[in-house]
Amino acid sequence: MNYSNDFNSFLRKAKALVKTPPQNGTIHIVIGNEAADLDSVVSAVVYAFYLSRLPQVFGELYYVPIISVPQDDVFLRTDIVALLVKLKIPVEDFIYLSDVNLNSLPISNVTLVDFNNKANHIKELEEQVCQIIDHHEESEDFNNIKKNIKTVGSCATLIAEEIHYSQQSILPIHPISYLLLSAILIDTYNLDLHSGRTTELDIFMGELLTQHSKEDPDQLFDYLQKAKMDISSMTTYNILRKDYKPVPSSASVKLGISSATISASLLLSRDDLVMAAKDYMLKVNVDVLVIMFLSFNINSTSPLREIAFVSMVPDSLTKVTSYILSFQNDLELIEKYDVRCDFKNFVRLFDQNPKLSRKFVLPLLKKTE
Repeated sequence: MNYSNDFNSFLRKAKALVKTPPQNGTIHIVIGNEAADLDSVVSAVVYAFYLSRLPQVFGELYYVPIISVPQDDVFLRTDIVALLVKLKIPVEDFIYLSDVNLNSLPISNVTLVDFNNKANHIKELEEQVCQIIDHHEESEDFNNIKKNIKTVGSCATLIAEEIHYSQQSILPIHPISYLLLSAILIDTYNLDLHSGRTTELDIFMGELLTQHSKEDPDQLFDYLQKAKMDISSMTTYNILRKDYKPVPSSASVKLGISSATISASLLLSRDDLVMAAKDYMLKVNVDVLVIMFLSFNINSTSPLREIAFVSMVPDSLTKVTSYILSFQNDLELIEKYDVRCDFKNFVRLFDQNPKLSRKFVLPLLKKTE
C-alpha cells in the first residue's frame, strides 16, 4: 500500500484494506484495550501510522489500527468525539472491531497498546502478538516478545517517545502531535505532578508535542476535559457501560469496574440506578459492580474520587467491601452513609484517595479471594 503523509488518507486506505484484503503481503494489526478510551484509541492509530512510515525489510506489510468497540459505542466517549470534530476526522474513517472479519485477513503480527494481558477482544489474535507498549502493571500473559512497559501517565507518552527517537520527522505531520498531546493531557490531568500519575517523561513529551502542534495545552485540556466530563445527558445504563473493564480473577465472586466522570451523588440520585446496574451486571455476568467516580470542584484541577460497590447479593457485597477495606492505608476509604434508603441493601459508597485511579484499584481486585 502506498501510504502518504496525510493521516486521513492513511485511515481511509487502511479501512479499504480490511474490506478487500491484499492478494499479496500480510497485515500488522495495532489494537488498544477493551475500554477504547482516548489514550487507547490515539495510541493505536498513531502507532500504526508510524509503523507504516518505517522502511520495510522484507515482503509487503500493511498496518491497520483497530478500535476495540463498535462504531456506535464511540459516541459514549465524548472526549474522543470532541477531538475528532476539532480535527475534522470523520468517526467512520476509523476501523472498528465489529467491522472486521479477522479470520478473513492475512494477519502476521499484532501490537497491543495500552494493555498487556489476554482479553476477550483479542482471543483470535493472541498467537500473532509480537509487541506490547503499555503503561499499566505488567501481566505474565505474554512472554518472549518485544515489550515497552513503563510506569508513566499515558501510553501515548511511550508512543511519542519512540517516534521522537526513531522517526521524529513524523511528529510535525498533522495531526500526530495534536492527537498524542491530547491523550497525555487527559491521562495526566494537564501534566499535573500532584495527580499521582504524571511523570517527568510525560512532562518532557508533553512539552515537545506542544512545540510541534503549536497548541495551547491549557486550552486543549479544558476543551477535552469538559467534553469528557459531560455525561449528564446519558442514560444510567450507558454511563455504566461507557468505560467498563472486567476484573480477571479466580475468585468465586465475579467483578467488573465502571468509571464515571460524574459525582456519586448525581448518579445515585437517579431512580433507575439499581435497575440499570442489575441489567448491566446481568449482561456482563458479574456479581459485584464497582463504580469509580471522578469529579472536580469548581475552579479546581484536583480530582475528587469516590468508589461504590453494587450487588444484588448481600454476601458478595460484604465479601468484596471487607476485602477492599484491607487496603485502607493506601485507599484511605471513608464510608459515606448518605446513600438513599432504598439503595442501602445494594450499594456501599466511600470517599477514596484522590490520587489512586482504576489503574491502582483493578490489580487489587484481581486478587480477591
